[in-house]
Amino acid sequence: MIMKILIHYTPRSKSTKLISILSKKYDLEDWQEMLTRNRFQKKSHDQIPELIKKINDADNIGVKINGNDFVDFHNRRILDCYKDIDYKSFDRIIFLTRKDYVAATLSFGYMNLSDPLTWHRRIGKEKKQVEYEISQFKIHAIARCYLMHEYVKNFIKSQVDKSKVFDYEFDTMEQNAIQDFDLTDEDFDIDITESNIDYRKLLANPNQTVQDIHNVFNRIQQVNETELNDLPDFFWDHTEDPLIEAIT
Repeated sequence: MIMKILIHYTPRSKSTKLISILSKKYDLEDWQEMLTRNRFQKKSHDQIPELIKKINDADNIGVKINGNDFVDFHNRRILDCYKDIDYKSFDRIIFLTRKDYVAATLSFGYMNLSDPLTWHRRIGKEKKQVEYEISQFKIHAIARCYLMHEYVKNFIKSQVDKSKVFDYEFDTMEQNAIQDFDLTDEDFDIDITESNIDYRKLLANPNQTVQDIHNVFNRIQQVNETELNDLPDFFWDHTEDPLIEAIT
């Protein structure tokens, strides 16, 4: 069965688990977050057009994208790149997010690129539990994802048949996927599982950090689409940690 699946997600919402399950179920080539990996590895967006063409031309793939995939490292805003993806070529499009943005940010903040186990816990392996702090960079990065998720979602929904589209939430993802994709317990037999870490307990400054997260997200929620290009340059920047006071 030929199937082409796209997941547009916010971080720490079980997107890796879901794309892995669906790729296994439908025998898809699992491209995961190919745009994100290019952003981390190449530190530029020069290859974005080529990668988007590859996505558009491919069949039988599972791929996921997030709002930060269309934010340039050097303040050259390329927000409209997401419009170049041929969403009509996908058989299923899933929008996956996590309503509890504080929990998502704490989990995101705990991630350490040098330690894969802080990203996804493998079966039989425990994540390290250490005290940590969340940089303003990470708070802004995940806030960007939430902001752009809504605009990309609205655009995609305007382009495709509603029967192709599914809205999922972190807490009910498994239940929804079982119903919509006829999954069984066997399909969930993959080497990824949820963490049981209390991220807030491990925070060095829990009260201030959570307040900082609320401050940023409250500001972001007030931004409408016409104001996106009016946001300060540092909001789009990946190169340094912006001062939270500048937008609160």
